[in-house]
Amino acid sequence: MNQLPMLLKREYWEHRTTFLYLPAIMSMLFIGILLFGSFAIQSGVVSVSVDSDRYENGSHQTEEFRADGASLLEVFGHRINQFADQSFSEREQVLNRVYYSTSVIMFVVLWFVIVFYFVNCLYDDRKDRSILFWKSLPVSDTMTVVSKLIAGLIVVPMIFLVFTMINNVALLLVSSIAALGNDIDIFATLWAPANIIGRWITFVGYILFAGIWCLPFFGWLLLISSWAKSAPLAWVVGIPLLITTVERIFTGSDVVRVFFMQHVALRQPVVWYQDGYGSEISVVSIQTLLALIVGAGLIGLAIWRRGYADEL
Repeated sequence: MNQLPMLLKREYWEHRTTFLYLPAIMSMLFIGILLFGSFAIQSGVVSVSVDSDRYENGSHQTEEFRADGASLLEVFGHRINQFADQSFSEREQVLNRVYYSTSVIMFVVLWFVIVFYFVNCLYDDRKDRSILFWKSLPVSDTMTVVSKLIAGLIVVPMIFLVFTMINNVALLLVSSIAALGNDIDIFATLWAPANIIGRWITFVGYILFAGIWCLPFFGWLLLISSWAKSAPLAWVVGIPLLITTVERIFTGSDVVRVFFMQHVALRQPVVWYQDGYGSEISVVSIQTLLALIVGAGLIGLAIWRRGYADEL
């Protein structure tokens, strides 16, 4: 086990650009957009043209702010006061949607980073012949594959999560600063319903469970990466496509296709923390156990194939 930290450092050093620099740049862009928006609001240099109107929403009658040439500061002030007048649960639901929509891009990019990392991690070792060096060291094939699995399913997601947390804090601080000068309780309006700490705990739970739920898919990527002699991504897509086509023609069923598609990604992470949503996916279920068994089997095959691997 003393080899594992060094192997993880190796993965980080070799993939620092996608592991660290990519989420850092995304976070910087997000914060830059927030600061620019805050400046546009506070400076009042940007104006908008809107009209007066009233409408009824259920039992509540709402008066919309409408004015020609109103500054963004005036429009924002009116909106934030309207928001403060809503109930706590309504504010919580709105902020859930806001924080989810601003975080989802990080998780989408994270998924692609993990996929391409697993597709290439064992293949590149053979392609650049570094496998000869690593096989000369007292490092088992099991430890090598496990280190790549941990790097892809834990290390990289946690790095992305840190920058997601930074983005959440930046959004909360910038919105709080923009709300200064309005007659509202900023903590009760923006901080309390945001539930930042609970959201982060939920994100951690989502990442850990997604790693188990998607283990068949990630195990498949590692197996192909350890076996393919060229174009591993083509094999990743081509073989399941062939299997599902044959299954459909000869049995008329879609069991393999449905199972594969279900475990490619854990969709709609919002179901973990947003009110009003439900999910058929359960942490304790036959499907989760099956995903764990199938994923472990594919990872075992990847380790076995790694033992017979040589340079390309």
